[in-house]
Amino acid sequence: LRQCPVVAALGGAGSALPMAPPLPFPPSGPTGPSTPSGGSPTSPLEQMRSRCAKAGLCSEWCADEQQLASMLEQLQEYDRFGVYALKGECQGWRIPIEGIYERGDFMTRLRVVLVWRSMTVKQLKDECWRRSIQQFDAMEYGSKAEREATRNHLVGRLVADAYGAGAPPGPPQFPARGLPESHAAWPPWTGKPAAAPLPGQATAKAAADSDDGGSSTDSEEAARRGEPPSWQPPRAPPWAA
Repeated sequence: LRQCPVVAALGGAGSALPMAPPLPFPPSGPTGPSTPSGGSPTSPLEQMRSRCAKAGLCSEWCADEQQLASMLEQLQEYDRFGVYALKGECQGWRIPIEGIYERGDFMTRLRVVLVWRSMTVKQLKDECWRRSIQQFDAMEYGSKAEREATRNHLVGRLVADAYGAGAPPGPPQFPARGLPESHAAWPPWTGKPAAAPLPGQATAKAAADSDDGGSSTDSEEAARRGEPPSWQPPRAPPWAA
């Protein structure tokens, strides 16, 4: 076999050459955690915060990975919505949308309010204080219903400061005893005849009926007399006669 030139130049002492030290395992790879420039492994919380930052969510205030993951999941659901669905979501949370029509504008407001809805009462109070927003004495340690009402109030104050709305976000709230009278399909049946209207009210009612052509359904007449409503088949429109 041909002898290596380097070994021949060293007088055949190739076996006496020092061995190079083994290379260390790469700091990042399929079996090891990623290492940032600082040299310390990135924690799962920092990774989740990085994902939130890329998605446009403020996350420095949160130290709970599950909460950050929940925010990202909700934002991913918003990403699948169309413009009309995003508009309905803003209206559901009482976010003002007057004058905006682009999808990105709806998403921006939903991102901001999503962060506020995820904060604790104390964090919301701190955010209101930072923005110089006047607030009432918020309950931090009351019952769950009290804390939720306080959170809705504080989020509503933040929304009002940012977008000019005064109502707290959330689904519409109805009285505890059922729908308000304006939403009721039928007037409540008390079992007693309705009180007779005053002379002025009767005259106004007659004038209103005459303006409408004097037409009134049997159910309306029964409701005026205090009788329980009965089902009536639908009538044909006047122009069909």
